[in-house]
Amino acid sequence: MLKELKVRDLALVASSSVRFGPGLNLLTGETGSGKSLIVDALGLTLGARGGADQVRHGAQRASVEGVFESGGSALVLERELGKRGTARIDGRAASPAQLRELGRNLVAVHGQHEHHALLDTDTQTDLLDGYAGGRDMAVAVGVGVGVGVVVLLETVTVSLTVPSSTDPLVQ
Repeated sequence: MLKELKVRDLALVASSSVRFGPGLNLLTGETGSGKSLIVDALGLTLGARGGADQVRHGAQRASVEGVFESGGSALVLERELGKRGTARIDGRAASPAQLRELGRNLVAVHGQHEHHALLDTDTQTDLLDGYAGGRDMAVAVGVGVGVGVVVLLETVTVSLTVPSSTDPLVQ
C-alpha cells in the first residue's frame, strides 16, 4: 500500500508530500491543480520513463520517493532525474525496469484512458489467462510471465461415448 509520495523539483512542483490512507484514494481538483503531476511522480517512482526535461527550471535534478507498506514492513522506491538519472529500492541502486516489476504488485493506477490497454495483445492475454486460471497454473509450475516458452505438462485424454442404436435419443 502506498503510504506517502514525496516530490521535489519536478516540473512546476518545488516540493510536495502527499500522504495516502488505507483503501481507495482519489485525486480530485480543478484543472491545473496538479493532479497529473502527482500521478506522473507516482509513475516515475514505479519506473516510468523520465528525463532531464522534467526537472523544474533552475534546479539541477528532480527527485520522487514513494514509501510503501508491503508485508508489514516499509519499502522505499526512489528516482532522480537530471543529467544522470538514478533509481533505488530501499537505498540500493536499481534500474527503472526493477521499479516497474516491483511496482506492478504495489499499486493499481486507473485513469480516464485505461480502456486503451484493452487493445494491447499482452494485456488481452493476461486478462484471458487470469479469467481461465492460467496465472495460477503458471505459478504452480514455476513458469514466469513473459518467458515465451510453452511446456506440455501432461496429456489430457478425452473419451467420448457414442450412443448405441438402442438409445431412445438416437432414432
